Amino acid sequence: MRAKHVLALAALLAAGTAVSYAAIPTCVAGTLSGVYVNTNGTSNGFTCEDADKIYSNFVYVTAGADPSAAQVNLALDDNTAILQTGFHITSNVQGLDWETAGFSLAYTVTVDQAACAAIYGTGDTCTITGAQGQFQGAFASNAAMMVDTLTPGGTITVTGTSTATETQNLTLAPQPITTTNILVSGNVAGHTDPIDQFGLDLYQTVTSSSVPEPATLSLIGAGLLGIGLSQRRRAGRM
Repeated sequence: MRAKHVLALAALLAAGTAVSYAAIPTCVAGTLSGVYVNTNGTSNGFTCEDADKIYSNFVYVTAGADPSAAQVNLALDDNTAILQTGFHITSNVQGLDWETAGFSLAYTVTVDQAACAAIYGTGDTCTITGAQGQFQGAFASNAAMMVDTLTPGGTITVTGTSTATETQNLTLAPQPITTTNILVSGNVAGHTDPIDQFGLDLYQTVTSSSVPEPATLSLIGAGLLGIGLSQRRRAGRM
């Protein structure tokens, strides 16, 4: 390797590495802003990022007396300590719940690997491995049902029985999954037995790689820099 090549590589490594996030707005808790009520199934392309997940292609479809997008609260669940992220949806109008069969919320989730590395460690990669669907009925004798379809992955069917809150887990396969399309659809018995909140959490695994830490890269760079300068001085004597 020529001295100038060694010097160039040394300068690059000595500078270390920097993790940069994608230029995507941060998801904000509150109104499901940017998501329109679309009866024709079109999407407005709303996109945001929470922790290491990019959420996009939202389509919210309602009918009857269901809450509109402006009447919905979005709660973020980004408990990175247990590798869990997701959304919880509630109505922000007292007494206005989901009463119509067939309402749905669809969106796409993609892992931001740069954000994964910044949160969990340099060189780490994240893979979606599981999901937890849940809903809560307004009454204890809830007879509603939520169907969470993940592509690729599978289906979570959460059916109300004798309690107000229902939860079901799903292990996704085959691995690895770094992008999934999600469709959450609800069926209710009517205004006498509505759903007052629902949500979906994603779980993941974090894989460590052998990529050196920035400090290690800097040491390697300093060593190469010394070799390069030594070769240059030796060449100057000839």
